[in-house]
Amino acid sequence: NIAGLAIGITCTILIMLWVIDETSFNKFLPKADRLYQVWINAHFDGKINSWPSVPLPTYEAMKTADSNIKRSLPTDWGYDHLLAVDETRIYKRGFYVSEEFLEMFEYPLLQGSADQVLDDPRSIVLSESTAKILFGDEDPINKIVRVDNAEELKVTGVLKDIPPNSSFQFDFLLAWKFREQVSEWVRNNTDNWGNNSFQVFLELNDPANEEAVEAGIKDMLAEHGQTDPKKDFFLHPLL
Repeated sequence: NIAGLAIGITCTILIMLWVIDETSFNKFLPKADRLYQVWINAHFDGKINSWPSVPLPTYEAMKTADSNIKRSLPTDWGYDHLLAVDETRIYKRGFYVSEEFLEMFEYPLLQGSADQVLDDPRSIVLSESTAKILFGDEDPINKIVRVDNAEELKVTGVLKDIPPNSSFQFDFLLAWKFREQVSEWVRNNTDNWGNNSFQVFLELNDPANEEAVEAGIKDMLAEHGQTDPKKDFFLHPLL
């Protein structure tokens, strides 16, 4: 009986800890209640399939779609890249993001300004632990990191390490403008409403306007010729 009770209490505690962890996601972000990802509902054979990948022109279209949308941004899906400084070479996970990213998500910066660190296409923003591995105790700002044995990028900012209860998990950020420069595929999809390969996030002025914004953007895909199958935009909150 005692063993059974102990096991039951242990399982209850573990379940409670898991629930607390799951419900704490993104709550450390100051504007988490105003941040949303654009998703698609696609109608097939009387069923609705939903996914988070959208066309790239969604990013620019959202800027003027509704006055309640304060900012929008695109990202890739996050991948491991080779970072090198002199003889130090490490694989770390990074995202390509547009310059609005740190103004929207407000991950804490230890060095650099959120409204500037991603303005230069050839910039890279490192996490604190990644900067430590690459540069030791040296100040990493304005130092050069070679990425994927191909491009040399300048360190413009250092972030506090990303906590585990964040939807985004990364060790560094690269500028979306740089991705446009080096990827013909991305440039070719700037105006392509038929390629659902990108992530787009929004910041609203007020979360109370979510339903109004969603109603306004719902038919955007159909307005740009995407009618087979029927597809609607909707907003997926980060909280």
